[in-house]
Amino acid sequence: LKNDMADPSQYNTMVDVTYVFVVLAYSAMAAAGYLMFGDSAQQQVTLNLGNNVISHVTVWIVVLNPISKFALDLAPIALGLENYAAARLRLPTTGWLFTLLSVVIRTILVALALIVVILVPDFAMVLGVLGSACAFTVSVAFPTACYLILFWPKLSVGSRVVNALLLVLGVVCAVVGTVAAVLFPDARA
Repeated sequence: LKNDMADPSQYNTMVDVTYVFVVLAYSAMAAAGYLMFGDSAQQQVTLNLGNNVISHVTVWIVVLNPISKFALDLAPIALGLENYAAARLRLPTTGWLFTLLSVVIRTILVALALIVVILVPDFAMVLGVLGSACAFTVSVAFPTACYLILFWPKLSVGSRVVNALLLVLGVVCAVVGTVAAVLFPDARA
């Protein structure tokens, strides 16, 4: 991003403004949800929408979202395996043979994921633990820690404090979410 900016010297400001914007957007959505539904909010947000066309469209978007993410998340693993197999088998990375290899590898990966979901009891708890531990670590704590380490001498005191607080928040949320996923497995939405 920094290299693609019209003025790369504004990168630090852009990151800070982005964090503020995301926090405000999430806070606004949380406040709107509470004001709309209050204490009667259902565990699954889609159940609060009623029974109309908009709610059905929203439910289908929620259903289709993980399907598209699964393919996107699986792509780097599949590409790595495809290139490795092509190199080991001395296949060109173009043509019908490579396409067949790609289809076979991706089918095997999807089948393995399905087998894990079916055979591992309480797989939802495993996903909850991994999701809580990884989501906050990867999306909040790690980037903030890298930013602080890389740009510490160039940051103002206020920027250091805000980013340090974000780092602490990311770590606390990762720990609390992971502990909650283990101690309260039935509280999942």
